[in-house]
Amino acid sequence: MIEALPEDSAPTKERGTVIATYRSPLPEPQQRQIKKTLADYDEFMKKNPGQTPKSETTRQLDQSRELLAKGIASRIELASGLVVDLGTPQLQTSITNFRWLNRIDPKEFFDRRTGVGRLHG
Repeated sequence: MIEALPEDSAPTKERGTVIATYRSPLPEPQQRQIKKTLADYDEFMKKNPGQTPKSETTRQLDQSRELLAKGIASRIELASGLVVDLGTPQLQTSITNFRWLNRIDPKEFFDRRTGVGRLHG
């Protein structure tokens, strides 16, 4: 299920077009993993009250809590319906300068493992 959350649902004008942000819940295995990590960290901090967390650790924990609460963000260009950004803060994918091609030159489309073109004719 993908839904627009209130704070994200107002489209914004970016890159010369209107972009909307939608969020989808994390898959259950990732939710369990993050919850366990956060619980382990909280338990560690209770046992070590004098320990001061590093700013990077705090930032990562905040991002993890946000992922649990809000899910994974996908940003969509409303005019075309194309996804322009998706992923977690640690692994973000952006699509820019997208254009449809009528025909792909076989020299430009090849199998990176073998170096052999995948289109024929």
